[in-house]
Amino acid sequence: MSHTFSITPKLQINFIEEHYQFCRKFYTQGVAGNWVPGSISLAEDREMWKFKIGTAEKEQLQNMVAFFSGSENVVQANIMTSLASAIPVQSARTYLSRQTFEEANHDDTFTYIIKELELDKEDILDRQIRIKSIGKKKAFDEFYTEELIKRNAQYTANPTDETIQAFFEALVKNLVAYYAVLEGIYFFSGFVIGINFQKKQLLPKTGELIKYIMADEARHLTCGMQLATTIMKDNAHLITPTFRDELVQIIKEGVEIEKEYAVEAVGDSIITRADNYISYVESIADKRLAYLGLPKQYFSKVNAMKHLITQNDAPEMTNFFETESVMYEKSVA
Repeated sequence: MSHTFSITPKLQINFIEEHYQFCRKFYTQGVAGNWVPGSISLAEDREMWKFKIGTAEKEQLQNMVAFFSGSENVVQANIMTSLASAIPVQSARTYLSRQTFEEANHDDTFTYIIKELELDKEDILDRQIRIKSIGKKKAFDEFYTEELIKRNAQYTANPTDETIQAFFEALVKNLVAYYAVLEGIYFFSGFVIGINFQKKQLLPKTGELIKYIMADEARHLTCGMQLATTIMKDNAHLITPTFRDELVQIIKEGVEIEKEYAVEAVGDSIITRADNYISYVESIADKRLAYLGLPKQYFSKVNAMKHLITQNDAPEMTNFFETESVMYEKSVA
């Protein structure tokens, strides 16, 4: 079954149902890997937080929590207000509904971490304002939510060559901004902090929760990037050289904001250094570009976070709920 909306004799946009069956696979994997934050006690981590964690390290973790505790809601809002209605394919919408649930669970997880480690909730909220790069990340992605809502409404009310082109471009840009940048760069570089604590034998249970989130986000990232490439492949006639350049610029702008975050919110500690963090950001940005068929921009020669890349970027990814592993086809995490 396919959906083809005729706009004029010149232009059309295609959503071919059969090309989106990969979404059902990711939906099934998500259901099979269901978890809740309260299944892991953070009592041991709470004692470590009080007596074994230094000031610089505490700053890194609290800044990480501040970013994530606000960003999961941004993803949920994008799916519910713009993305799900823009893709008229049931299998894709089914997966997006599952992702919405998982993002809500991640938000609950960071609330749980704040409570169990006895962090100052008001201070965490204040960091979302005080750390300017966190606000920039939010504004960066919310722009593409608003743009897709606007272009979808214009196209629906008055389908013309101009409105279909604008709608198509807004849809793909939204997917790139949210999956390639927010989830594929901001989230995966942010996970570095939690995983590095665990590698230092600090906050091990918090690290386990981060791994649970990472398993979900690997599915989100892979499915979202496949959504973007599928829509682009099925509508190659709507892709212009200028549009491709704009996609590259979206990712480059996202990287620059994340570099600001590295300096402002990560800094240097025994857990993570800003320069290593930036190197990792550049290396995964090139991966996102390459997957989208776009030219690499950074050519980072040093894999500063080899342990994280091994865990999240290989096609075979550790299943954190069982002893066996799960294969994610074309994993781009």
